[in-house]
Amino acid sequence: MILNVLVVAAIGFIAYWWMSQGALSAILHCVCVMVAGALAFALWEPIVVNYLLTGGAFDNYAWGMTLSLVFAVLLLVLRVASDKLVPFDIPLQKYANMAIGAGAGIASGVLTVGILLIACGFIQGPVDLFEFTGYARDPKNQGQPAQLAKLWVDAPRYTESFFASVSRGGLSPGRGSFATNQPGLAQMALSLHKDTFKKGDARTTIPPESVTGLELVFDPTGGSNGSGVYAVRFTVDTKAFDQGQFILSAAQARLADASSNPRVMFPRQFNQPMEDGSTRTYSFEDTGNFATTPPGQQSGTFVLLFDAPKSGPASGSSPRGEMNFFLKGLRFSFKQFPIESGGVARLTGSDAGLTAPAFDVTKEDGGFVFDAQDLVAVINTLRPVSLSTNDVKSLQFKTTDGGNFISGGTSTFPKGASVTISRNLVVKGFLCQPGTTIVMVDVSRGKERGMDIWGDRSPKVKEILSSAPLELVDKRGKGFRPVGYVWERLSDVEISFEPTKPFATVDALPSQPSSGENTLRLVFIVPLGSEIVGLRVGKISVARCSLKAGEARADY
Repeated sequence: MILNVLVVAAIGFIAYWWMSQGALSAILHCVCVMVAGALAFALWEPIVVNYLLTGGAFDNYAWGMTLSLVFAVLLLVLRVASDKLVPFDIPLQKYANMAIGAGAGIASGVLTVGILLIACGFIQGPVDLFEFTGYARDPKNQGQPAQLAKLWVDAPRYTESFFASVSRGGLSPGRGSFATNQPGLAQMALSLHKDTFKKGDARTTIPPESVTGLELVFDPTGGSNGSGVYAVRFTVDTKAFDQGQFILSAAQARLADASSNPRVMFPRQFNQPMEDGSTRTYSFEDTGNFATTPPGQQSGTFVLLFDAPKSGPASGSSPRGEMNFFLKGLRFSFKQFPIESGGVARLTGSDAGLTAPAFDVTKEDGGFVFDAQDLVAVINTLRPVSLSTNDVKSLQFKTTDGGNFISGGTSTFPKGASVTISRNLVVKGFLCQPGTTIVMVDVSRGKERGMDIWGDRSPKVKEILSSAPLELVDKRGKGFRPVGYVWERLSDVEISFEPTKPFATVDALPSQPSSGENTLRLVFIVPLGSEIVGLRVGKISVARCSLKAGEARADY
């Protein structure tokens, strides 16, 4: 009700204002709105994807703020230019002036309000906008998106239809069109874009580099409606995670053909990794169903299944043409894709049988692989410092039922005599999500019993320090990269913890002197019950061990 009144009032005010300004002024303003809107939509995706999506908190606001700001700036520039070029109005009869001005004003109002509502819909926040939810996942529709309400004046839909229409003609952006690149935009804005697992208060956008391994297959033998099924496989890393996991609702992914009037499909099923290394297929049949990575995993491979439409370019036993896949704000284009009977079964295969036999040897590729059992421990500690919540400096902490734990940040603390800290204020260690645990590994350089992650004894390891990661490896060959460290130096201790930003290479770790005067213990988050068998740099084994990752012991 509130949004309906505001929309009508805003369109009415804009129409009245330009009706009073005269026919020519109203027409010029309407043309400026059309051109500014077309340019804003054309520039919208390139600006956001290429320059603004970095994996930070601003990502969730980048789409909406960019669209509104670009549109406002372009409209201002065009209005100033038009006023300079045409400084005077053309006198017409009063009623003709009012009628033409009102018509142009209504058109300007609908488009302006439509663009602003679309921008608002792409800013992270509650699913509803002033208590209005146009489209969302509906339990009555088997968990699929459905229209729940309609605006009295559906400005977003009219705006999408107008710019989609002109994008196929004189205002075409070039290759493709607004119609094919942003199908169902009004539905996404109100409010599918924000229909997340926390009712809008969750991640709505991810950076493009967080998605890899994209593959699209059409399987004519699958699907619940007998029309075949599209299967999209992709892998995400921690840059796409939200609260320690990747979490996807059925509203946050869609597939559409690239025709002038594209058909939009939402996923009905998803195949996801499980804790034991296998994969399992589930249905989005309820609004409480989400595709998620297992706790502690730093990447996940998913397959989304879309029922093919019964008619249109994407239907039939041999569909052809370009397809666009949308995932949390990102668009990926498939110019070609295979038609493969049984393709779904191929994409949803399991890696449960994978093992890491290389860690059973003592030497590999000239490297030095030794028993690191004493250097790897399931322990969660900040030693040799003791911290309270009052002196964590730039570190962030979170209080849970188990106590206070570091949740992020980097800070340095002086060494000194231990002090007594109240149990309620003590910071116990590093935060990990339920179902995961902390494993700490001593990788100090120059120690008599140190492991060779720095390439001091292995030329092959040294060659790849700038390009290869250090990984803790479980028995299936699954690798876990360090997410923090406790770096003990002569006079101070540096603590760092960034669970969503694992160290990408060995060179990214703190540089260590070869003298052995420093101690560096790395922090890993792994799933509970993991059977750790060793460490590797890239594909080269550098240490072996045998460790069952249970609940981390606290030492404070």
